[in-house]
Amino acid sequence: MEYFIRHTDQIEITRYGFERLYNEHLIGIHYSSRYKVYKGELLNPEAYDQNDAKRGLNYLIELGTNGGYVWSDYSPINKNVIGKIEPNTVVELIDFDVDPAKNSVDCKDGKLIMKCLRFSETKDIAEDKFLDLKARRPQQGTFVKWHKSYGKIKNIFDGNFSIRSWTDLTPDQQEILVYEYLSHAESNKCHIHHLLMPIGRTMKDVDIYGVNKSRQKVFVQVTYLQQDKTKIDALSKYKGTGNLLVYAGDVEDKEEFGIVFMDVKKIFDWLNKNTDIISCMENA
Repeated sequence: MEYFIRHTDQIEITRYGFERLYNEHLIGIHYSSRYKVYKGELLNPEAYDQNDAKRGLNYLIELGTNGGYVWSDYSPINKNVIGKIEPNTVVELIDFDVDPAKNSVDCKDGKLIMKCLRFSETKDIAEDKFLDLKARRPQQGTFVKWHKSYGKIKNIFDGNFSIRSWTDLTPDQQEILVYEYLSHAESNKCHIHHLLMPIGRTMKDVDIYGVNKSRQKVFVQVTYLQQDKTKIDALSKYKGTGNLLVYAGDVEDKEEFGIVFMDVKKIFDWLNKNTDIISCMENA
């Protein structure tokens, strides 16, 4: 399992505290607890009122028990790392100095207790590396399971950056490669001469929208699926005079229902043979 954790200025510790987390290969969470005396109660999820706190602590305990990989963001000191938590890693309760400027009312003796796990090993992430993953970092929650990392955190940790097949690509990378193919393969009638909207996320049923040299509109749906009726029906809504519809997926090359079906495995092989886009993605 892969996780994402953010350490932000909302944690009321000093800058040195954030540096300590980073230098000592720690990830940590802190939420206000109803229990003020006994440290042992701080690892009880039911001691917290907020659902985010209950969920975060449950994830921390789960990660310590089962092990996993984590992208850890230490934004106050501009550091990002990925690291491995070994199975049966104990959750540690560690005191940190409180930043007086943050004026916490729930910390005794100027100390804040964080619930922490310690990485067995970490790798720093440079600002210009793995931008595709950085763009997909979860936007909400302090500590969450990162389902849309698609196993890439482990691959990066293991030094496996290779893209050897279509299934090694994330959905947004697949969309980019289909666009690259349609913009390069000029012999194809669905060749995209101009892109008219950003790739992905802009339109509900269409991933790529552009025009060919004849100014015919080209609407493209990219999927890892075979002929999915729901997606085909959604794409069919864009039929119109002269419009070209493309379904790129795990399908045979053919034209049917007024749609051009394209085999993504053949697209991958063509790009690998005729362009350097895949090797560029490996080093993105």
